[in-house]
Amino acid sequence: MEKVAIRLADYLVRTETVQDENKEIYAYGFQVGLELIVAVLTIIICAVVMGMPVECAVLLAVFFAVRGTAGGVHMNSFLSCYFCSVVLVVLALAAVKYLDIKIYVIAVISILSLVIIKCLSPVENDNRPVCDWEREVFARRLNITIAVLIVLESILYMTGNGHWLWCMAVGEMLNVLALTWGKIRYRKGR
Repeated sequence: MEKVAIRLADYLVRTETVQDENKEIYAYGFQVGLELIVAVLTIIICAVVMGMPVECAVLLAVFFAVRGTAGGVHMNSFLSCYFCSVVLVVLALAAVKYLDIKIYVIAVISILSLVIIKCLSPVENDNRPVCDWEREVFARRLNITIAVLIVLESILYMTGNGHWLWCMAVGEMLNVLALTWGKIRYRKGR
C-alpha cells in the first residue's frame, strides 16, 4: 500500500498538482484511503458470502457514525487492523444472523452501549491529542449521532423489528469494544 501511495503522490508532484513539500502528506492520505478501501471491500465480500450485505451496511453505518466522533483503538499496522476488523465484523454479522435475542433485551443492550459510548468518548492517544474545543465539538456531534440512533431504534422497537434493532445494537457494541480497548491501551502508554 505504501509503495502505491508514494507513486500516486509522486505523480501529483510531477503533474504539478501538489507541491513537493506536501508529497508526504498526500502519500499518507492515499495510504490510509487505500487501506480503508481494501478493508471495507473485504468486509463487504464476507457479508455477501454470508448473505448479509444490507445488515453489514447498517452495522458499518452505525459503527462509523459513532467512531467518527468517539474515537477508539488504533492498531500499530495495517495488517493487524485489517485482520482484527474483518474478524470482528464477521463475528458481529454471525451474532446478528444466529443469535435469537428478545427485542426488549436488545433494547437494553443498545441503551447500555450508548451510555458506555458517551462515558468513554473521546478516546485520545499521544499521536492525536484532543484539545478542549475539539472535545466540545466531538461531544456535540456524538450527542446528535446518539439522538438519531435512539430515534431510529425506538421506531424499530415500536414496530417490533428486532432483527434490524439487533444489527444496530451490535454495531454499537463494536464501538464499545473499540473505545474500551483504546482507553486501556492508551492509558498504559501514558
